Order: sequence, then C-alpha cells, then structure tokens
Amino acid sequence: MFISYQLAVKKTFHLIKEVFELQPQAKIAGDAPVKTEGLRKQLTEIESIIGRNDMVSGNNQQLILSLVSSFCAKNNLVLQELPKTKSYSENDILVETNYLVIEGDFIRLLRLLNMLEQNKDAGRVSSSRFQAKKNLKSKKIELTLTIYIQNIKNMST
Repeated sequence: MFISYQLAVKKTFHLIKEVFELQPQAKIAGDAPVKTEGLRKQLTEIESIIGRNDMVSGNNQQLILSLVSSFCAKNNLVLQELPKTKSYSENDILVETNYLVIEGDFIRLLRLLNMLEQNKDAGRVSSSRFQAKKNLKSKKIELTLTIYIQNIKNMST
C-alpha cells in the first residue's frame, strides 16, 4: 500500500496542488489583453482631461490669442496682457502656462471664461481671478479677469 502511494498517488496529489496554485495566475494572464485595453482608455481619458495636445507652444499661444481676441472683439472686452509662455519640464513632462488679463463687465468676462473652459484645444484653465481696481484717471472701477491656461505634454511619445 505504501509503495503504491509513493509511486502513483503522491505525484497526483502534488500535481493537483500545483494546478490549484497556478489557476489564478492563468486567469490573470488571460485577462491581460482586456486590462491593457482598459488602461489605454484610461490614459486617453486622462490626457484629454489634462489638455494634452501635441502642438508647439508658439502655435498654442496663437490659438489662445485667436480665440480670445475674436471673443473680445464680439463682446466689447479688452485684452490687456498676453505675455510669453512659461515652460517647466521634469521627467519627460512639459508644462506650459499661458496667462492673460482681460478687462470688461462681469457677465461677458464670465462667458469668456466658460468658453475657454469648454474649449479643450486651448488647454486647461487652471486658475482664474476677478479683480476690481479703481482707475485714477477716469475715476471708474474697472473689472479685470486673469486666466491661467496650462498644457501638459508627455515629451517621451
């Protein structure tokens, strides 16, 4: 009896144990293509949320300028400032920040801000600030809106 256990049954029990240990790994390996596709979709969603595009920064600033200037012309707003793009890079990630200052009434400035937030091609509106200042020459209170627009680009792709 002991000899038959050693020759036949012992190997069978070891193989059954090994099968039970390897089944979860086989299931994970079988799900790999599905998980890969899911991760690709998540990456695409994240890139669209953060405003990733493959434009050169000069073209991006031109796009912002054309969007804002056409909106300002139609809505009687004044574009006061659009300085040079600030860039920061680390670990193959490039962050470009543009800021602009626009003067006008609150409702029209709010519409401009909404338009820029909806238009993902220009970038992601990361910050905005309304500020009222008294103009000493005209003795009127002027409302300005400062908008910061960021683009995050992966330089390794």
